Formats: sequence, C-alpha cells, structure tokens
Amino acid sequence: MESGSVSLKVQELHAATAVVITAHAWIVGLSTGVVKIRDFLRADGACRKELTGGHRGAVRCLAADDQLLVSGGQDGRLLLWSMAGSARKPLHTLSSPRLWSLRGGDVTRVLRAHTGAVTRLAVCAGRLLSASADRTCRDSIESA
Repeated sequence: MESGSVSLKVQELHAATAVVITAHAWIVGLSTGVVKIRDFLRADGACRKELTGGHRGAVRCLAADDQLLVSGGQDGRLLLWSMAGSARKPLHTLSSPRLWSLRGGDVTRVLRAHTGAVTRLAVCAGRLLSASADRTCRDSIESA
C-alpha cells in the first residue's frame, strides 16, 4: 500500500457479489439483491444508502458515476438507480425491451431484453453495454 492510503474492511451479512467505486462512494451488490452505497470519506465505511426491492436474486454487476447507478442481476434485469437523494427504489427497470436515456429517463427506442443473468456492464460516453449468460451483449442505454 502506498504511503497515506487507507485500508477499509466492512463485513456484510450476505455475500458481496459485485462492487464498483466512484469518486465519492463505493457500492456493493449482495447475493440478496440489495445494493449498498457506502461513504468513501468515512473511515468506518458507513452505509449511506441501502437500495432494496429491485433484483430477485444476486446482484451480478454494477456501473456508476456520481449521479446514476446501474445494477445487473441474476434475474436478467438491469435497474437504474439515483445516487443522489433519499430514494431507495429503482428509477427504472430495464428488463422490458426499451432503450432509456441516461439524461432524461425517457424511452428512446425498443430493444429485446436479456433472458439470462446479466454478468457484465460497461459505461462509456453515456452508453451502457451489458453482457449476459444468454450469450448476448446489448446496447441498453444511450444518451438522448
């Protein structure tokens, strides 16, 4: 470890199945479908926000910036969450065959959804790519 760096260990009650980091938070997806946003600046890694009621089964992958979070689940669904504010439920469920705008949350066109577990997410230039156990990669979200 570099000089001045901080090591943090937080014990979860359930298996941590996904993790992503932003400039201000680290986010953990659990085997129960819960997503926890932890404060990066607190030495104890306190949970700032617990997101529930989204996935049926494990969270398999996460992608985030300081405004939005996308979680991919064992259930084949992609969920769009707000990183800000107190909302603890998804903004949108992306399991239906629609292409959503990251900026406005509006449907921009129709796509086929994943039929298997979402296994990987990648974000670049306002677009979200997802890969699945159904052997497909999909362009799931784009900028308006």
